Formats: sequence, C-alpha cells, structure tokens
Amino acid sequence: RRVLFRSSDLRNSIALENVNELKGLTKNIYLYDPIVSAEEKKKLKFKNFSSLADGVNKAKIIMIFTERNEINDLPDEVFKDKIVLDGRGVLDLNKAKLCSHYFSVGRNIQK
Repeated sequence: RRVLFRSSDLRNSIALENVNELKGLTKNIYLYDPIVSAEEKKKLKFKNFSSLADGVNKAKIIMIFTERNEINDLPDEVFKDKIVLDGRGVLDLNKAKLCSHYFSVGRNIQK
C-alpha cells in the first residue's frame, strides 16, 4: 500500500509523528509538500511525489495534515476507492462522500 501524507511544514509536525507510527506497517510512505526544501525532504528519508495530483492518484490512503485547500482542486473521481484521514477537515464534503472511507476531525460524514 502507498500512503501519502501532506503538510505545509514538516518541522515539528504532527504529520511526522503520525507517519512514524505507520513506518512499521508499510514501506511505501510517500511525501508531497511543495514548501519543504529538497534538502529537508532528503533528511526525512521518505519517497516524494512530484505533484499532489500524482500522489493522490497513486495512493490508496491519503492523510491530510494541512489547512491548505489545494486538494479540493483535484477532480472528484480521484477520490473514489480512497481511504482519507482528514486531520483538518478541509476536503470538500462531496469529494469526501466519494471516498471508500473518510475519517475527519470534527466531521461526521454519512453516505
């Protein structure tokens, strides 16, 4: 399984804490973050996606740890059959309903 995580700043990030918990479960953890420098990404030792669209298309599980809204610019169909853990409640509700499983802090989505 591929797991994509997204955060606007990884230094002292809760995203890293969560992803470090997943390391024992899968070797395929990928990062997408346009803000973190290439040098910082190398220190993290995770594989990187070059774009958010590429990451979401290839990942089976998506973890969102940022309030940036760019994920909602992606086409609805890319969310079908995805498991999404939305730590900020930013995913558009119509997109969330397309996911095979959607979990969010402070939101209860009924299909």
